[in-house]
Amino acid sequence: MKQLRSQCPVSQIADKMWYFANYEDTEKAFPDFKTFSNAGGFAVSEKGKNIDESRTTLIQMDPPRHTKMRKFFLATLNAKSYRNSSEFIIQSTRDLIKEIAPKEKVDLMSEMLTMIPGNAFCHISGIPVKDQRQFCNWVDDLLLLADKQGVNTADIFAQDDNLPEPAVLMLDYIQSLITERRNSLNPPDDIITKMIQYEDKEDGKTFSDKEIQYHVRFLLFGGYETTKSLLSNLFHELISSQELYQRVRNDRSLVSLAVEESLRTSSPFKMIMRTVTKDIEVKGVNIPKGDRIVLGIQSANRDESVYGEDSETFSLDRENPPGHLAFGKGPHRCIGADLARIEAQIVLNEFLDAFPEVSLDPDSPAEKSSIYWQNGFKTLPIIFPARNK
Repeated sequence: MKQLRSQCPVSQIADKMWYFANYEDTEKAFPDFKTFSNAGGFAVSEKGKNIDESRTTLIQMDPPRHTKMRKFFLATLNAKSYRNSSEFIIQSTRDLIKEIAPKEKVDLMSEMLTMIPGNAFCHISGIPVKDQRQFCNWVDDLLLLADKQGVNTADIFAQDDNLPEPAVLMLDYIQSLITERRNSLNPPDDIITKMIQYEDKEDGKTFSDKEIQYHVRFLLFGGYETTKSLLSNLFHELISSQELYQRVRNDRSLVSLAVEESLRTSSPFKMIMRTVTKDIEVKGVNIPKGDRIVLGIQSANRDESVYGEDSETFSLDRENPPGHLAFGKGPHRCIGADLARIEAQIVLNEFLDAFPEVSLDPDSPAEKSSIYWQNGFKTLPIIFPARNK
């Protein structure tokens, strides 16, 4: 990518598809929705790019509709919900730590880091604790299916009457929660209830059941995927170096810095897509209206012209580095970014409190996710050295 950034920052990677490799062009494109439209989102199939309005989510919208929806969800994910979520995340993390503490070796992904973000977003969405694991299993099944087909989950959910079983089960389950709340005189205070009660002050528009289904699905996929990958990258980086692990353990002021540097060097999403609304020229390259742009988040966040010649290296000693693009920028900045940061800081602090010493399992190398847009680990086997002596 270093050579691409310096010699060919804008390149054609497929018919009607272009890749932005550097920080400058990616940063400019993010907030410019008039030129780089969110329409189509991550979808690569024609059906996925042209789904009906009832199934579009924030990642497939542009202003003014996007502005209203974003304002609603930001108000819903307010300080109170974050406080409640923080308490839930702390307790969930401590419970999982108690389960792994007596063991000599564990797969940190399957036994802890995969469970926490899924449970947290299910908690906010109002999905009962007893069903949270099943819901996250559906997400994992659909991610693997999408990757196998070379598409995104948006394409999977655009298949109309040919939805795969996990998608059908997920949407049916969300519908059961919607129905339950519509029929309740005292529904729980969660995202689903707030969507049912929402009415646009200007045009009186409300959410249909189908819209609620797809928004809940989007929030869970986004929150679960992003935070799971963030946690896996962060923990792998720190556990790979005893010196780094002990440094952060002994100086907790470095925790938030470690989270940000992990987001920069190992962005949970390698890229995101946009659609060009008019003929443009970028870095001397002509791009026609209607073509798709792949914004290379991972590459942009490692741009040497912005972060120095050691830009590929995880470092806690950078002085006032420019903001990274892991969560995007502008009106389409990830609405769950603050929660993901809070979650990562809580989980890392609790883990550092519980385990003075930990290392990667030399007999079981960590396995990266194979999903093309994801940047994280599928497995993260670790050992507790003191117990293995």
